[in-house]
Amino acid sequence: MTRSLKAPALVGALLDAATGEQADLGVRREGTVLTVDGERGDRLAVYTERRAAPAGTASFHLAVALCVLPYTAWTRRVPLSAARGTRYREGDGLIWDRIAAPNGWPPGIWEVTAATLEQRTGEFVATLRAALQDTWLPLLPRAALHAALRDRDAKLPGRPADRRTGELMCIIEDTAPADRDRLATFLEGRGDAELAAWVRTAFG
Repeated sequence: MTRSLKAPALVGALLDAATGEQADLGVRREGTVLTVDGERGDRLAVYTERRAAPAGTASFHLAVALCVLPYTAWTRRVPLSAARGTRYREGDGLIWDRIAAPNGWPPGIWEVTAATLEQRTGEFVATLRAALQDTWLPLLPRAALHAALRDRDAKLPGRPADRRTGELMCIIEDTAPADRDRLATFLEGRGDAELAAWVRTAFG
């Protein structure tokens, strides 16, 4: 059966295996994305970035994004209520990085065929588990992420989209309405009218 698998089915088999083997970490599958729910609508999203490959071969980058609900709502320019519970979209993550394949070629690339599916499945599950446990799950609680963003000496994984905005998004739900209004006024004063407008409307 595996000899006839096409690239989407090969990737799907890896995602299914990761979901089953890592249910204890809260991993679940939503289409082509693996997610781990955090508090207050936050989540980790693990997804593939497909690359061109010969028939019968799946080649991809494996990426992970830490999505803080207010930041996701801001990037989409919608209220928090409109972003809550929606499917992951590229750009939702405040921090993102790639999880490299062990011994991948080209370096870091995941590549799987029907003949290598069993071996690659074991590597995929083990590599993803290590990345989640060691790097990403410790940052999923909002307080932990906020502390890491504020500590300029802290080494964060991957690429924070905007560190200062990230700090704000970690605490903005706990900010009193009057303080949010003052914040919006401050943002307008420094020329950030778009973010100010979002702050004024995101919690209605």
